[in-house]
Amino acid sequence: MRATALGRDEIAQRDEDLARRVARVRTLERDLAKQETLLVRTEEARRKLVDLVGTLAEESNEQRSESEDDAAGGDTDLATIKAHIELVQRINHALRRYGRAELRVHGVDAIENGALVGMRLLRLDADGIALGLYRAATARIDVDCTEGVATIVLREVHETIGGVQKPTQDEVRIRFELEEPRAFVAELSDLVALSGEWPEVTPLVKTTPESLLQTRMWQERFDAFLEGIDGDRKYRLQSVGSIEMPALRDVEILGSNARGIWEQRIRAARVEVRVDESTGRVELLLRDGFIDSREGTIRLPKERDYRMHLPGADVANAKRALMGMVRSDG
Repeated sequence: MRATALGRDEIAQRDEDLARRVARVRTLERDLAKQETLLVRTEEARRKLVDLVGTLAEESNEQRSESEDDAAGGDTDLATIKAHIELVQRINHALRRYGRAELRVHGVDAIENGALVGMRLLRLDADGIALGLYRAATARIDVDCTEGVATIVLREVHETIGGVQKPTQDEVRIRFELEEPRAFVAELSDLVALSGEWPEVTPLVKTTPESLLQTRMWQERFDAFLEGIDGDRKYRLQSVGSIEMPALRDVEILGSNARGIWEQRIRAARVEVRVDESTGRVELLLRDGFIDSREGTIRLPKERDYRMHLPGADVANAKRALMGMVRSDG
C-alpha cells in the first residue's frame, strides 16, 4: 500500500514538473514572439528612416537641379548654390572637430538675419547610420562663452526618430559642450550668437623659430607612428603645444573607426609612448586631461601615468618613427 502511495507521489511530482516545463516553454515562446515582433518593427522603422533620408537626398538633388537650370543664364545663382554647399561644409567641420561628430547638417536653404532657414539636421550612430532627422523652419547656434557650451536651437521642428515622425514641436534645443569654444566660434563666426564672457587667457610663452621647427618635426614623426597602427581604430594627432623630450605637451589625439566616424578624443597635458619588447605591447602614457568616447569620459590623473594600450601598434614601428622619444621596457 505504501509502495503504491509512493508511486502515486512520484507520478504526481513528474506531472507537476512536466506542467512547469510546459508553462516555461509557453512563456519562452511568448517572449520569442514579442522579440520577433519588436525586431520586425525595428527593422521597419530603420527602413522607413533610410527611405526618408533617401527622399531627403532626392529633394536636395531636385532643388540643386532646379537651381542649376534657373542659373543657366547667369552666374549669380550658381554662386548662391556654391555658397550654400560651403556653408553646410563649414558647419559640419566645426561640429565634427570641436563639438558633436554625431550631428550632421544635411542642408540649409538660406540665411536670413543670422538665422539658418530650412535646416535639415541628421543624428548619426557610431557607424555613420542615420538614427534621426530634424527638419526645422529656422535654426540658430548659441554659444555661452563662460561655460563653453553650444546650443543648436531649432524652431517649428518636424522630428523623425527610428522611422517614426513625431508631432511638430515649436522648439528643440540640442546642447553640448565644446572642446575648444573659441576655435568653434572662429570657425563659424557670423553664424553664432554669443552670450557670457570669455575666461581670462594665460599669456602664451614666446616661441622661437627653432622650437616651432622641432615641434613640427616631432608632430610629423608622431603622425607617422599613429598611421602605422594596424587596428580597428585609426588615430591622428590633432594638435601639440610643445616638446619636452621624451614627452609631448598639451596634446589632442582623435580616434575614428574605419569609416572615419569619430569615436574617441584624447586631451592630455603630457603624453609619452612606452613599449614592452618582451610582450610586444605599445602604450600611451597620459597625464592630466581626459579620454572622451561614446562610452563616457575618463579623467586622467595628474600625478601619475594612465596607461592606454594601443591594439595593432607595432614595437618596431614605434621605435623607428619615434627614435629617442620611446620609453622601452622588457
